[in-house]
Amino acid sequence: MQIEGQTALVTGANRGLGRHLAKQLRDRGATVYAAARNPAAVDLDGVKPIALDVTDPASIAAAAEATGDVSILVNNAGSATYASLLTGDLADIRLEIDTHYLGTLALTQAFAPQLGAHESSAVLNILSVASWVNFPDVGAYCAAKSAAWSMTNGLRQELAPQGTLVSALHVGYMDTDMTTGLDAPKADPADIARIALDGVAAGTPEIIADETSKTVLAALSGGIGALYPQFGTRNPTPAYVVVNFDVLDEEAGAAYAAVAQQSIRSHGGHYLVGGPTPKPVEGTWDSSGFVVIEFPDMDTIREWYDSAEYRRAREIRKDKARVTMLFAEGAPPEGLSRPA
Repeated sequence: MQIEGQTALVTGANRGLGRHLAKQLRDRGATVYAAARNPAAVDLDGVKPIALDVTDPASIAAAAEATGDVSILVNNAGSATYASLLTGDLADIRLEIDTHYLGTLALTQAFAPQLGAHESSAVLNILSVASWVNFPDVGAYCAAKSAAWSMTNGLRQELAPQGTLVSALHVGYMDTDMTTGLDAPKADPADIARIALDGVAAGTPEIIADETSKTVLAALSGGIGALYPQFGTRNPTPAYVVVNFDVLDEEAGAAYAAVAQQSIRSHGGHYLVGGPTPKPVEGTWDSSGFVVIEFPDMDTIREWYDSAEYRRAREIRKDKARVTMLFAEGAPPEGLSRPA
């Protein structure tokens, strides 16, 4: 959509990214309502300061009544309590939800009629890379941003019939008051504001503003292990049980084999090779039979060997067979394959 000639309202416009968004909207030819809880804190020339607390329904209603012709709504107001989900004060966690999720939703509901009165209109929700990944030190903030992402996707569908485009901005750390003292790479909020408004002008539903957000977005399809490696699916090294045996009691040997095979299969084991020992190519072989069994990994072998089922099997063959057993870890040798 063309920004010039539009009327925009930006929440949290007194500082940080919000101030840059209000300034650049003004510079692109929009009439700008610069909203803040304390409108006196807005120090931009050429904008209209307006009082607005997104956690206060009465304040939202008053702002909607005072404007009347908004065609671009920028939901930028935020909070940063740095509350952990597990140990954080519930009042702080509620503030994050009230600000980022319920506040954004309530403001969009209140301004939807104004937006719908225009042939084309837009909502820009300032989300975060934290919409997609949770950091425990700021878990409440991340959870609120994640909820806001889902809400943004829902509103995009509900507002589309009236011609209102809903865009989400995803960005990592920016050099603002909220990240003061944080030792990490930070984007210039002026650059992020430009990227965001270019996205709105182009009708882009999701605006990915920096490399951090691109990386995390790409990892979403990789499952939980791509975002949280400590909880990812193991990629284990296969392990093998090699057994040499001589059966001294055929009946006991058959009983042992039945119980042992069941325990092996229940632990993910597969017989690779088994049977009477063939004539050695070199040297001598001291047992009449041998077996090679593959397991997913060495931990599974140990679990199997110590399991109640296999302990019962060992009791059955006690003094009825001579068994030599070793555990080995590693990929199968070239050419060794599992029987069909």
